[in-house]
Amino acid sequence: MALPISGINSFGVDLFAHSTTTAPETTGKTHGSDPKATGIHSERDTVKLSTSVKAWQMKEEGKSISQIANSLNLDVKTVNLYLGIAQTPPEIQAQQMKAQGKSVNDIANNLNLDVKTVNLYLGIAPAPVESGTEKGLNSKAR
Repeated sequence: MALPISGINSFGVDLFAHSTTTAPETTGKTHGSDPKATGIHSERDTVKLSTSVKAWQMKEEGKSISQIANSLNLDVKTVNLYLGIAQTPPEIQAQQMKAQGKSVNDIANNLNLDVKTVNLYLGIAPAPVESGTEKGLNSKAR
């Protein structure tokens, strides 16, 4: 018995309205048959999922971002990118870490920033630097 293939997409459009394709007839006698003769090819029947799809599946299973990253050998930023999770800007991360009592050096190391940048993010003014030439001019003017 041949069945017509049809399908309606999410917009209500029949995807196969003009198609004359039908499903192949089956006899049900596949037991003991040669897989090549029946058209069964296990290599073709498997689907290899992309890393981003695997990340989505793991998230749906309730795994944490760090668990997903470890399982897929990715960094957390890449997993967040795959899942569409916005990253907290480093300025805010630095302020949050400072509020937790971390030192400027620890914050710089954790965020892969230099100390000057962290100080800028935290609103800490740089210490004034006296150059040797200014001292020399002041001493000569006296």
